[in-house]
Amino acid sequence: MFNANLDPYATPPPALRSHFKWFKASGYQAPIEDESVWLEVDGIPTLAADHLVETDCFSAARINSVTKAFEDQIISPESFGHANRRILTIPSLPGLIWIPSLLPPSTQRTLLDRLFHRDLGNPRHKTNLHLHHNVIYPSDRVTSTKTSRDGVSRPSFFAFPSSDEPYMTPRDPSSHGSISLTQFLSKKLRWITLGGQYNWTSKEYPKEEGPDFPPDIGRLVQGLFQDIKPEAAIVNVYSPGDTLSLHRDVSEECNQPLVSISLGCDCIFLVGIEQGESKKLSWAALKLRSGDALYMADDARFAWHGVPKIFSGTCPSSLEAWPSSQSESMDPHAVDQFSSWKGWLANKRVNLNVRQVYAENLSAN
Repeated sequence: MFNANLDPYATPPPALRSHFKWFKASGYQAPIEDESVWLEVDGIPTLAADHLVETDCFSAARINSVTKAFEDQIISPESFGHANRRILTIPSLPGLIWIPSLLPPSTQRTLLDRLFHRDLGNPRHKTNLHLHHNVIYPSDRVTSTKTSRDGVSRPSFFAFPSSDEPYMTPRDPSSHGSISLTQFLSKKLRWITLGGQYNWTSKEYPKEEGPDFPPDIGRLVQGLFQDIKPEAAIVNVYSPGDTLSLHRDVSEECNQPLVSISLGCDCIFLVGIEQGESKKLSWAALKLRSGDALYMADDARFAWHGVPKIFSGTCPSSLEAWPSSQSESMDPHAVDQFSSWKGWLANKRVNLNVRQVYAENLSAN
């Protein structure tokens, strides 16, 4: 299957839109099962975890090797347990692979640090705020910085104390107002693009070369999923009540798999595939938790997918204080430079969705 004939402006199947609305409006709380999946039974979405098939596993040795290199430190047995991670599939959705708890807590925290302290502060990685506001970067107005792996120090937005004072001005004051730093980080920030800067209006990647994809995050993803060359990603930031509309990722020039990593609160992920000439719809809804990874290849590569529901208050205890440091091993007298933002992640979900863009780079894999 290839994406050349798929319309990026197409609307999702009515039945899938109906399921999206059902999950969004339902009073479901996050189930207690480790893995939960809903399928259609007699026309009704029904919990059906017995439809998950374990096909293989990620070895603990492989995960430890890749994540240890990403963190640049040794992962203690207490933080991970040296357990293999199951690879789960759903037979009715070929190409969709789910690996629960793939990333250990310490790796999740390191990934959050680099995405939000380093990459959000890089002006070349655009955000949704760039569409309508003049984005003001911390620059050298802050005294403490996070040093990137390439040796470049960039201030973190989180190094500023929370403030309701106007911070970013609108490009068109007749259509939008100024926003404060608190508004920006607490609610207005919805996405960050890394690497290839996707144009959300034209639904295509620009001809000019974008910023380099963060090399350490690229090595993390490619170390775990070796048949993708990370070239672009979107970091989605969800607050309580937020959703992600049903869509297909069809603007890339190749059909290499997508990799999606969940951080923070639980969510419902709805995915559907139209199969054959009849376009018969097969769908499932998965409850994703922090550290889970999805791999979408083959038929699932261009599947419809979206997020109809976020379960606030489900962030794991190891991350709920982020960006504040909560390590018991820290010097109790050390200054926590992000203390005013403690608990920022407690009711949020962050999703990192990575893809390869260009077909000519297939040989590099």
